[in-house]
Amino acid sequence: QVDTLYLTINHATNVAVTVDTCDWYSWNGETYTASGTYYYTHDDVNNCTQVDTLYLTINHATNVAVTVDTCDWYTWNGETYTASGTYYHTHVDANNCTQVDTLYLTINHATNVAVTVDTCDWYIWNGETYTASGTYYYTHDDANNCTQVDTLYLTINHATNVAVTVDTCDWYSWNGETYTASGTYYHTHDDANNCTQVDTLYLTIHNPVHTAITEIACESYTWNGTTYTTSGDYTYAHEDVNGCTQVDTLHLTVNASVSIEYYLTINENDLPYTYGDTTFMPGSVQTGDYTFYFTTDDGCDSIIILHLTVETGINDYALSASINVYPNPTRDIVNVQLTMHNAQEEGIDIQLFDMFGRLLYVVETNGRTSLQTTQIDMSSYAQGVYFVKAVSNRKTIAVRKVVKQ
Repeated sequence: QVDTLYLTINHATNVAVTVDTCDWYSWNGETYTASGTYYYTHDDVNNCTQVDTLYLTINHATNVAVTVDTCDWYTWNGETYTASGTYYHTHVDANNCTQVDTLYLTINHATNVAVTVDTCDWYIWNGETYTASGTYYYTHDDANNCTQVDTLYLTINHATNVAVTVDTCDWYSWNGETYTASGTYYHTHDDANNCTQVDTLYLTIHNPVHTAITEIACESYTWNGTTYTTSGDYTYAHEDVNGCTQVDTLHLTVNASVSIEYYLTINENDLPYTYGDTTFMPGSVQTGDYTFYFTTDDGCDSIIILHLTVETGINDYALSASINVYPNPTRDIVNVQLTMHNAQEEGIDIQLFDMFGRLLYVVETNGRTSLQTTQIDMSSYAQGVYFVKAVSNRKTIAVRKVVKQ
């Protein structure tokens, strides 16, 4: 018997790979970041075991960081920078890898100082003494070691002293000072060029005599050709023998005369009836106008015209009363004392009127006691003559004058 073997022997082809690269390398699904020899075992197309080999070299770029502190400008990798900042330079290194270098840059700019000086006689600047006007320079390193060039614009001046002679009245203002007496005065100051200047004032002061008078008049007063009708302080200016203005002063009080019309209605059964300082007696008074002359506290002649109406008939409410006021004159509080000759049940109003018949104040009393006192505060009223009235059922039963100082 003859047997036959048909045999096929397959040899796997192992692959060897040599790689030189940067940073990392991916091979058969694996990522490698370090140099070395790596193997990959797998079945080939003939289902034979194949072992591939990777000879790997990983190159890492060395990034360079540079810190520079300099003046004005800096050149790095062909670029010139004039401002502080962080700058980058990307390039390929010796292994053909991408290298990113960093520049941390501080640019210092020197601050050149310009000084303008106006002074007198001489000036010292940076250790040098200058006596002539001109432009000067000083070169030095600043705090950042940068070259700084300072400039001095210098003007040298000489002061001119001034003398002034003045003949005037009352006072004279000179350089912020006011002088009221004759004499020689000095003023030391910096002139327009900032130099010390000493000026001299030869001063003669004439003092006019000012006259003040105080006058009190009624209605009007004539002074230096002018008639004044209101109170106040008035001045009259004229020149004295030295040609100075003399101002005389008039302290004037003008008091007005008073003319008052007052309307009053009484019942003949109320007589006798007192109005101010006058008492109307039964049988001697009738409806009509009555004129009362008086002098105000200021000494001015004044009148009151009383328009009196006397009603006739039976008065079934015959109430007799009198009023006493004190202190009189008063400056503030006045006491009003009402005396009832026949006590009544009805209320009685105490009323205060000015000289023009205007009602200023009213307070109600009970009228049940024969003697009662009410206070009125007159501190807020103007000086003058006022009237206090007691009124019952719209009928005036008593009147009294009070003077406010």
